Amino acid sequence: FRRVLFRSKLFKRSLTRPNENTVAQVRWAASKTDGIPFDPKYLRVDRSFEARAWAQFFQGEWGQALVQSRAWLSDQGFSKRPAALGSYIAAVVMEDHLEAIGILRRGLTANPGDPLLLNNMAYSLACIGDITAAESTLQKMNITEDISPEESLSITRLATSGLTEYRKGNAEAGRSLYSRAVELSRSAGLDTVRARVIMFFALEEARSGTALESPGLQMAIQAGTSSTDRVLPVLANRLIELGRSRKAVDNPTK
Repeated sequence: FRRVLFRSKLFKRSLTRPNENTVAQVRWAASKTDGIPFDPKYLRVDRSFEARAWAQFFQGEWGQALVQSRAWLSDQGFSKRPAALGSYIAAVVMEDHLEAIGILRRGLTANPGDPLLLNNMAYSLACIGDITAAESTLQKMNITEDISPEESLSITRLATSGLTEYRKGNAEAGRSLYSRAVELSRSAGLDTVRARVIMFFALEEARSGTALESPGLQMAIQAGTSSTDRVLPVLANRLIELGRSRKAVDNPTK
């Protein structure tokens, strides 16, 4: 408690004359630690693109979060973080894969070989049907350190490889890769990663023809709609809509 109180005082002092970097750090700390307050008025500080992008992301204001991510990338073109966030919003939330690819190209110019950006690029390439480019991009991912974030990236790459197989029409291979990613994330105790992998797995299963009423898809929907993760409810609703549209095709109104 004393440590949190001390840190809170330090952050409060740093906000006496805040700049965009201070605002970003205090917003991040407030999101991670109870007892560290953050007044939204500081988001008005000039060039606080990072803090605004994350604040709007967690509020589910996707369009504005993307706008601020783009501004953040323009302001700090050397950083991979705005490209990672902006491409995630564009591709996963908004399904605008051409926008995501454009953001990622800018990010990879300054950070060639970055595994997270490469994974996001492969995901969007697979989603627009450029399977050859997606597979080539996945092969460029070089994950060397065996630490938790890197382990998460290894799992994420497995899942993206699974999606690529589904989009090639190889549902069995895709199913095997996704199942392996689910198991690895469970064994590593990476609950957030596991939840996301399960949801993407369910979406690909639905696209491949699995009925929405199947136990696996119903479990994914229930977990997604009740999740505190800002993106999972969006994906759960997409899964529901996918099931409804498939029913409409299979049972057209006479």
